[in-house]
Amino acid sequence: MVKMNVMHDKPTCREAPSIGASIEVKGNEGLKNSETVHAEIGGCTGIKKGPLWRGVEILLFCGVVGMLVVVTLQVVARPTPMSLPWTEELTRYLFIWTTFLGLSVGTRSVSHARISLVIGRLPRLLQRVALHMYFVASCTFFMVLAYTGWRLVMQQFYNGETSPALGIGMYLITTSVVVSALLALWALVESVYLDHRTRSYLETGETIG
Repeated sequence: MVKMNVMHDKPTCREAPSIGASIEVKGNEGLKNSETVHAEIGGCTGIKKGPLWRGVEILLFCGVVGMLVVVTLQVVARPTPMSLPWTEELTRYLFIWTTFLGLSVGTRSVSHARISLVIGRLPRLLQRVALHMYFVASCTFFMVLAYTGWRLVMQQFYNGETSPALGIGMYLITTSVVVSALLALWALVESVYLDHRTRSYLETGETIG
């Protein structure tokens, strides 16, 4: 029998309650063979953010507002003879930029979902080792993402690829991949080594102070 409970854990960050999903698997022998898998979705919203991340959040806000305005304009123009073919394209490009920028912001605030079944049961020393492994693995991923994204940007730039409706260079859209990957690399350095609150949250699920 599979039993799934959704619970609200004790907040691990100021004004940032963590939402957990507990999946309990029971065998034929009842509670003796039961195991619990705990997944956390939350993050540290009480962290101190510098001008860089405040600027990124402003760009995210502008992107969301821009999508709202463009989609509204598209809906309003549908029953009229006025044709706005560029609205669908602009909405898609704004969505791409906000998605990738949001990826880096989520990395900085440790807001991505993570499985804490094993990490929570490890000794303190092994938790620190796991933290460094997380840093190395994440850095490797984002460096590969930045490299492949940059190659695609250069390919689109030299080939002169443009969007059908707006006529802008497609490399301007793909640049979001490179920018977000570089921001995420810096976010990893800050969250793991420069910010004691996010470091503690990554190690144990609890913050200091």
